[in-house]
Amino acid sequence: FWQYFHLLPDLLYICIGMTNEQTILNYASSRGGKFARKEFFSWLRTQYPDASMSSYDVVMYNMIGKGRLLRTGRGQVSVPPTLKQSYMPKISEEAKSLYARLQEEYPYANICIWSVSAVSSFVQHVPYSNTIIIEVEKLAMEAVFHSVKAYSTERTVLLNPTQKEYDLYSTHNGNVIVKPLISEAPTIVTDSVVSASLEKILVDIAIEPGFSFASDSELYTIYENAFEMYCINTKAMLRYAS
Repeated sequence: FWQYFHLLPDLLYICIGMTNEQTILNYASSRGGKFARKEFFSWLRTQYPDASMSSYDVVMYNMIGKGRLLRTGRGQVSVPPTLKQSYMPKISEEAKSLYARLQEEYPYANICIWSVSAVSSFVQHVPYSNTIIIEVEKLAMEAVFHSVKAYSTERTVLLNPTQKEYDLYSTHNGNVIVKPLISEAPTIVTDSVVSASLEKILVDIAIEPGFSFASDSELYTIYENAFEMYCINTKAMLRYAS
């Protein structure tokens, strides 16, 4: 043990630091690639009150040393333009409110919420889509469906529709799809909301109702743009697809 003791700091950085580094990059992505160090630690205390601020400080210092972050001014940091960013979904206020109500009513259910508009930055011809997707464990799916119908009176709420059912009953006023959540689906937490990771989105758009615009050459364009813009865990994506 003692002959490897001097390696302990590096081992700790590998085990803990990489997770912290991902959190920092995710935060940077949500701020357009630039952020103030002071604002980051203020956000961190709110989102992760038990986190070690000093460990994040060390990780950020190491990232700057390795060129994964750049100092752009006093207390100002940015992600290098050549470094691919981690995907950070944008959660609408409506989705946040809906998620919070469902969490309160079903505290033990695993729920994931995201929007068809998540792919808008990857397509050439941006479609109009006002559809929210809520995924939940199969046992709670029908109960959640009825709850969402009560909450979202101005939207059309569909229970695990086929493509034909979606085409027949969806409206331009806004839709909510309630469907089963695959147990190993790769998700991501943003502002305390569980949402779909980019790996999950890239699989779902090929098979789910609501993404009819993502077909043929457009699907290839989405994949090309997504891989060019963001870091993607290909193994996680293929595992979920299988």
